[in-house]
Amino acid sequence: MGSGLYNGEAAVIEKLPGGVIPTALVRTDAGHTRQVRTIDLEPIL
Repeated sequence: MGSGLYNGEAAVIEKLPGGVIPTALVRTDAGHTRQVRTIDLEPIL
C-alpha cells in the first residue's frame, strides 16, 4: 500500500483520458475528485 492523501479510500473511476502518462480521474467516497496515475490504483475485492 502507498502513503498518499487518499490511501486506502475507495474511489470510482470517472474518466480514463489518453496521454503519455496513463492517468484516471477518480471520485473518492468522500466526494473528492482528483487525477491519479493508473499504476497507483488497486482493485477492491
